[in-house]
Amino acid sequence: MSAAAFNEESLEILDRWIRQGQVRSAQKWLGENLRDRRPDAISRRHLPQVAALCRRAGIPEWSLRLLNSTVRPRARMRIQSTALERAEYGAALVSVGAISEARSVLESLSPSICPEADLYRAFSYFATWDYEKSLPLLARYLAQVPSESYISQVARINFAAALIATQKLSEARPLLERLLEELEKAGDQLLLGNAWTLLAQCRIQQQKWAEADAALRFSEERIGKVPGFDSLIIGKWRAIWRLRTQGLGGLAELRQVRARALEAGSWETVRDCDFHEAKALGDRSLWARIYFGTPYASYRARISVESGIDFEREERFAWLWKADSKPSRLIDCRAPSGLKAGQVPHRMLLALSADLYRPRRLAALHEAVFPGRYYNPLSSPDLIHQGLRRVRDWLRREKIPLRVIEKRQSYSLQPTRPGVGLIIHQSLPKKDLRLEAFVATLKARLGADFRVSRAQTSELLGVSSRSAYALLSRAAADHLLEAIGRGPSRQYRPNRN
Repeated sequence: MSAAAFNEESLEILDRWIRQGQVRSAQKWLGENLRDRRPDAISRRHLPQVAALCRRAGIPEWSLRLLNSTVRPRARMRIQSTALERAEYGAALVSVGAISEARSVLESLSPSICPEADLYRAFSYFATWDYEKSLPLLARYLAQVPSESYISQVARINFAAALIATQKLSEARPLLERLLEELEKAGDQLLLGNAWTLLAQCRIQQQKWAEADAALRFSEERIGKVPGFDSLIIGKWRAIWRLRTQGLGGLAELRQVRARALEAGSWETVRDCDFHEAKALGDRSLWARIYFGTPYASYRARISVESGIDFEREERFAWLWKADSKPSRLIDCRAPSGLKAGQVPHRMLLALSADLYRPRRLAALHEAVFPGRYYNPLSSPDLIHQGLRRVRDWLRREKIPLRVIEKRQSYSLQPTRPGVGLIIHQSLPKKDLRLEAFVATLKARLGADFRVSRAQTSELLGVSSRSAYALLSRAAADHLLEAIGRGPSRQYRPNRN
């Protein structure tokens, strides 16, 4: 097929398909028209848009292939990439899990010249659950794009999600209500579904149960069956609503959502279902599994605040795939028998065990195993496959009952018999992010100039009085809070120094 396949008309149709949820149709068309085509056969004018469509259609590897020779040209190639081409390349890197390289690319761009850089940097912080850092980027981006545009609506959806994740509920709700009116008129069902589900999430956190139920009903009845919409999102928040309003009777529903998410490969939904189950049950063992199975500092801080448990004091944890099984063999990832520390197979093992919820894509493995090297979508996969083969050889040689499996172009470790586990070490920075998250939560719920007692903190966070006292005392010791008074009447406020 000729290069004319990528013209204004076809790109507009692809954009409409994706917005309407017909992602598989877009994937099929793009695959058929890119498979035997050299990147330089596509007009440079259309190249960023084609790359963006590939990313939005869930095939970001194609985005990298299209843009790599332009953004990362060989030494003798006289090619100067545009800011938009580099921005789209960074966005594709975010989608494949090469977060550090993505941020390096995007941070080199001026937002005044290429506003998309801010939006895609915000996406990179979403990928690591670091919503606080995304807020100023999204705000700056929204100030530069037309307010009625589709991309502005996408950015405002993400801005609302970040506000909710950081407990800024009073800001999120009016933003969503205005956006809902706008989306109803536009008839964009996918964005409308996301907005209603976010509003339900906001109302659940505000404990406005009837309003949350109404928002969820709307999503279930009108949006849940729209092609391309992730119905697991609605199911998860319906189960959480039931758990919060009907007690542990909603636990079975949450576990059903988790099972569906596991089958569908919706890994962050699986992680979040475990989070809400641990919160409902006060299950220390499950809290520990989530904490040590998650590599993101912000998410770990959230766990520590919600659980009231100081996991940073625990140097290691025995992570079993089946939590209730009796340990039969534990593999220490930091010092495994038969592997030389720091060599490629060992680094590959550490990369595979860093996140025990989300399998790693090739680009994410490459970034972890070869830090500082650029990912090349043509040559780097072979390098990673060689490393994976060496890990598999080691597992067979040492008769370790683990295997490396591939599913949906992502890789993970899985046991071949019950009772097998990994010893996961505490490896995050010693800076107490947990206390910063704790103080941020108090500010979000009580206001910037709050005063709070031990008893109020215990009730507000749903933790024991002892845990509340420990958090308040350590935050005061770290000069994040200031203690006022003595004894049972002592209160705490933000440190003004």
